[in-house]
Amino acid sequence: MTRILLPALLVTGCALKEYESTEDTGDVSSNPTEFTGGQFQMTSQGVDDNCADGSFATLLMPEGTSTPTDWAYPIEIPGWEDMATRVTYMIQLQEPFSDMEVTVIQGDTTGVIEMSGGSQESVPLFDDDTCFVDLGISATMQIESNDSLTGQATLVFEDSSGMNCNFEPGCEMLLDFTAARIP
Repeated sequence: MTRILLPALLVTGCALKEYESTEDTGDVSSNPTEFTGGQFQMTSQGVDDNCADGSFATLLMPEGTSTPTDWAYPIEIPGWEDMATRVTYMIQLQEPFSDMEVTVIQGDTTGVIEMSGGSQESVPLFDDDTCFVDLGISATMQIESNDSLTGQATLVFEDSSGMNCNFEPGCEMLLDFTAARIP
C-alpha cells in the first residue's frame, strides 16, 4: 500500500507544481524581460543629503523624509526589449526642476534599468533665491513586477552660485524612490 501512495503523491505534487508555474499573475519578477513599460507614478521614499545640510531633502520631500512624496507628473519607462538599445526621451519634473532629457538602457544584470544623461541648471535650493545649483542626475531601477519598480537616483553637485552656496563639486545626494504603474 505504501508503494502505491508514494508514486501517487509524487505525481500529484508534480501536477500542482506544473499548474502553479504556468499561472499568469502578471508578475515579471521571475522574468523581468517581459516588462512592458508605460506611465508610472514615482514616489520619493527617502533622501540621503550628504551635501546641503538637509536643504535638498526639504526640497524633494517637503513634508519630511519619513513621509513618502508623490512626484507631480508621471514618468514614462520604456519596455525591457525597447531598452536593448539606448532610448532617449524627455521627462517632466516638478518645480523648481525643469523638463529633462534622459537615456535609459538595460543594465548589466537582467531586470536592472540604468538611466543617465540627466542634468538640471540653476535650480534654486532655498526659497529666497540666494543659492542656485547645477546638478547631474542618474538613476538605477530594479523591476519588481510589471507594475512596480524600485530605484535610487544620484544627484551630483556640478556647480553652485549665490550667497551661502558653495557646495563641493562632485558631492552626491541619493534619492530612494518607488514606481507604480498608472492604469
